[in-house]
Amino acid sequence: MSAAAVTVLARLAERTYQSFSEAAGQALQLLEETLPPGVVALGRLDDEERVYRILDVRGEAGEALGRGTVLPLPRAGPDPDPELLDALAIRSWLAVPLLASNGDMLGAVWALSGEEAAYSEEDWALVAVCARLLAAEWEGVQLRADLRRLREQLRDRDRTDHVTGLPNRQSFLEALEREWRLCKRGAVESHMVVLKIPNLADIRQRYGEAMATLMLKDVAEALQAVARKTDHTGRLDEELMGVILVGCKGHEGAEAFVSRLCSRIEHVSRERPEVPSPVFGFSPLGGIDEPGAVLEAAQADLEASSATLAAEATPGVTS
Repeated sequence: MSAAAVTVLARLAERTYQSFSEAAGQALQLLEETLPPGVVALGRLDDEERVYRILDVRGEAGEALGRGTVLPLPRAGPDPDPELLDALAIRSWLAVPLLASNGDMLGAVWALSGEEAAYSEEDWALVAVCARLLAAEWEGVQLRADLRRLREQLRDRDRTDHVTGLPNRQSFLEALEREWRLCKRGAVESHMVVLKIPNLADIRQRYGEAMATLMLKDVAEALQAVARKTDHTGRLDEELMGVILVGCKGHEGAEAFVSRLCSRIEHVSRERPEVPSPVFGFSPLGGIDEPGAVLEAAQADLEASSATLAAEATPGVTS
């Protein structure tokens, strides 16, 4: 192996790549420039379908071998497909598997030539080192993707109520502050609606904790289904949920949302004991001095509605 090739290999090993395709391109370019004239290709193993999918190819391969080509997996491990060898009139070739750290085969690197005995042991060693580098980079890409996914899951878990799946109080209040600022600037008009299931403690006592939790989940599911993507939902405490209706103009728009929500709750909870109709409270975001006061106003409206309903349900009491 030439000193120049060793130097390039060292640079390949030391670099940090933005993607696996970038690493593959650099490795195949090195092989194309260093090996005898021919074709070099990288195939990813699709173990479920038992095929190779060509990720990159260098050299004159024609239509028989290009990026995206799907080739059957021969019985002889990393070897290229015999029909491909015939189509390209290949007389000598090298095939080195890409092996994961646990021994699983990820794919293969091929060097193909139309000349007899084109490759030496030194050429094979070069391809083998490139294959090891690419296998390590492949695993590194997968590891980084797994770590990103775990970080996102942890972040979502920290911002989500574990019972209902709604954003938690912190997330909801952050959204409230953002939307309140937009309303203050006159960029948009929005409305807040808060709601709770009345007599939730009595429901727990009568039907049990599990049924009460299912009722909360039904309401949360309905809330998420009816809210638009631009709206913000959340669970604010054990009983209270809320939604910020972005772009909702006035109390009538909020009332229309509540009507749709009640219909949806009836639909999702049809197999449960009857879920009591939630009690609602309303407040506009505009015209209020601070975002916390919006929530306080909506809660005060809800409590007033609760008191009115309780008075109506008590014989001889008028509000």
